[in-house]
Amino acid sequence: MRFGNTGALAVALTLAGGAAMAEEGLRAGLPEGFVLGFSAGEGGDMIREYLRAGETLEAWSDLVTVQRFAGLAGVDPLAYVEAVAANLREVCPDARVTPPDATMAGPYRSAAIMARCPVSPRTGATEVFAMRAFAGAQAMHVVQYAWTRDPDPAEIDAAIAFISDAVLCDPTRSDAPCPAGGHLP
Repeated sequence: MRFGNTGALAVALTLAGGAAMAEEGLRAGLPEGFVLGFSAGEGGDMIREYLRAGETLEAWSDLVTVQRFAGLAGVDPLAYVEAVAANLREVCPDARVTPPDATMAGPYRSAAIMARCPVSPRTGATEVFAMRAFAGAQAMHVVQYAWTRDPDPAEIDAAIAFISDAVLCDPTRSDAPCPAGGHLP
């Protein structure tokens, strides 16, 4: 499995920081057909969940989750994804998790995993996800693509491209410029 750059996706959006984005934020190409299903934030933390149009948070097939954890600024993203994998194995003993892929994403450290739980204790169904975490100066930023079924190889490739193409940027840093494109407040 490869988590390197694989090309841009259709719609650019800002996944933290607001419309003007005066601080570091995560940008990714939102897969076509996805809409905002949930958004909350407090004290520098944020979560947004996007699902396919027509689905609900109670009954979804594909889900994109973006999180910002201000309290985890400076935490090693490799340690973060390893902790996620360990927690998954506690609640799903038959889980399979790829070895973490730690890379530099511009000036930021990042790490990615892919995991599968054959019977999720939350839903009773198979759940699979690809996740990438970025260690920002202001927060830990996480992007994840998940399914409530076993995805086919093309879907896996698209999800890996999605998390691989995510960019942590900061308009105040010359070594972490934000790419052009629309954004979602």
